[in-house]
Order: sequence, then structure tokens, then C-alpha cells
Amino acid sequence: ISLRVLDWFFLDGVLVLFKTGLGLLKYHEPWLLKEADPERIVNDIKAAKYEVDELLTIAFGYFEEQVTSDKVEQYRNLNKFRQIKDLEDNNKKRIIFELQKLHPQFLNYELNSIFDTVKRNLPADCIILSLDYFTFVKVIQSLFPSSGSHTKLDDQALQEMFYKHQHTDTLTFNEFMVIVTVLAKASRDDQLKFWFDLFKDPKNDYLTKENFLRLLNSFLNFISPDEYFSVDPYILSFEEKRVGQTLSFASLKEIFDQHAPNYPAPSRPADEDNFI
Repeated sequence: ISLRVLDWFFLDGVLVLFKTGLGLLKYHEPWLLKEADPERIVNDIKAAKYEVDELLTIAFGYFEEQVTSDKVEQYRNLNKFRQIKDLEDNNKKRIIFELQKLHPQFLNYELNSIFDTVKRNLPADCIILSLDYFTFVKVIQSLFPSSGSHTKLDDQALQEMFYKHQHTDTLTFNEFMVIVTVLAKASRDDQLKFWFDLFKDPKNDYLTKENFLRLLNSFLNFISPDEYFSVDPYILSFEEKRVGQTLSFASLKEIFDQHAPNYPAPSRPADEDNFI
């Protein structure tokens, strides 16, 4: 039977294999409909003795018009898309599972929402979850949108976040999650330390006055974009607490303890019903 099918395959191509497979099922149809054990079905089909002419008559007579190139291609594509969807779903579950271990502050549905937001902003054919600067900005602004006429995260803060957390031209998904975790879930002191690290002098662990002012405007705008803050008291405190022309993190924390004791809760991402 194999030689007959192979001979026909060289003549008519791949459709022969589909017709032969369907012919085998049709050949055994009466007992297949009664048998419930898949393993036994496979073994019995392999072990069965066939009348070659009868089998090929079924395969190439009964299925001659039903199995066409267009129909085979249609089902191939349908199955391909299902397989791709299954792979994507399994990949998402694996990533979410790993993220839950790395970022236990987030609930499962929160991580799913973050993942979906990132995925929506990536090219359709993107396989590896990594974000260039343009995509990073779109996703962050989607999770933490502007409030009224105020931009919650200004360009300067976004640039510092992106370029201080990546070593290539893109952020990995986990590097991105480190940033989102701080913005959405961190304590007061952890958020302040995060901003301090963004704006401090790269050569040491201090803020210059220029960078202190940049941090001040960016950070205050993020934690409460609808509220007006006078920076004058902060600047006076900087002058009191600076060592030379720089400020340590401990001193920065003291300034915020003094001027912002009722520090707002960590900024919540947008659309709390779907995200957090």
C-alpha cells in the first residue's frame, strides 16, 4: 500500500496524503464510531490488513472533490493561526508566572493588563518583548496618563528612566517592569530613591543644585500633577542642607519629610477597573 500511495504522491503531490489519511478513517468508519480509546484506534489502524484497491477507491473516489488545494490551504492557515495563538498564550502565561515571582506586589490580573498594554504597542510581528524609547513612552503614558493640562511624566523624567535602565537601544520587559513597579507600587522612600538615582551626578552619589531642581519639578509633578507646589521652601532647605554644592539622599529625604509630610500614595496607573 505504501508503494501505491508513494507512486500516486509523485504524480499528484501532497493532496494524495490528505486523501489517503481520510480514506483510512472512512475505511474503518463503522468501528471508529464505536471506539473511544484513541490509543487503541491508532494501534488498530496500524495493524489492520487492507484491500489496497478498495482503500484507494475510497480515498480517491469519495474524497476526490472534497479535498482540494484551496481547502487544504484554508485549513492549514486556520490551524497555523490556532497554533500561533496557543504559543502566544503559553508564552504569556510563562512570562506572567515569572513576573509574579519577581514582582509580588502585583496581582495576576494587574500583570496581565500591563503585559497586554505593552503587547498592543509593539509591532504585530514582534516576538521578543522589548521596548525602544518611542514604545516605552507610549506605554508609560498609557498607564500613567496626563491629568488635565498637566503631563504626569515629563520628557526629561522619561528619558532618564529609559536610558538609565538599559544597556542597549531597548528595554527588556523585566527592566520595564522594574520601572512600573516603582511608579505604581513603591513606598514613599523607595520612590524618592528612584528619582534620586535618576537625577544624581553619575560620578558620585549626590545631587547638584541644577539636578535637584530638575528632580523637584519632575517628581512633584508626578506625585500630584493637579496640585501647585511652591519650590521656594525646597530650595531654601537645599541651601541649608547641602554639602558644598551637592545634596545626599539622606538630606533629600529630610527635605521631603519637612515639606511634604503627607506624601501622596504611590501614583496609580490609569483605568483602575482594568489595571490596578
